[in-house]
Amino acid sequence: MFADGFVGAKPVADVSDAPYRPMAIAMGPDGSLYLSETVKGKIWRVMFKGDKNNFGEGNLAKMEQRKNLPHIRMPDEINDNLQEDKMAGGERIYTTYCAPCHQRNGKGAVGRFPPLSESSWVNGNTTRLITIVL
Repeated sequence: MFADGFVGAKPVADVSDAPYRPMAIAMGPDGSLYLSETVKGKIWRVMFKGDKNNFGEGNLAKMEQRKNLPHIRMPDEINDNLQEDKMAGGERIYTTYCAPCHQRNGKGAVGRFPPLSESSWVNGNTTRLITIVL
């Protein structure tokens, strides 16, 4: 675990709940990783500054210990299931097929996926909407 602190709200139900939203990763010619995010337009450079030749079990053990820090939160399959026993029919379909992009709240992801909430695409011409879905 080398990059943390992106998530502010716990748990994050929609991408708009997080103060930062990492969306892309690239590797530079020197092995550095570049992380970009779409909320504040930041790009982070992550590089290893240790001794690559002496990296071993002790280093891995320290990395495992970081998982116990209070701001690191591993997903809990039961407690983080925000949809359990709350959906039926169309809700389940939306959550499964639409929400990954348009978000559970329908507000989309700025610059990537348009909002459906209060959108003329949804509230306007029903034939157009049906055609898109089909």
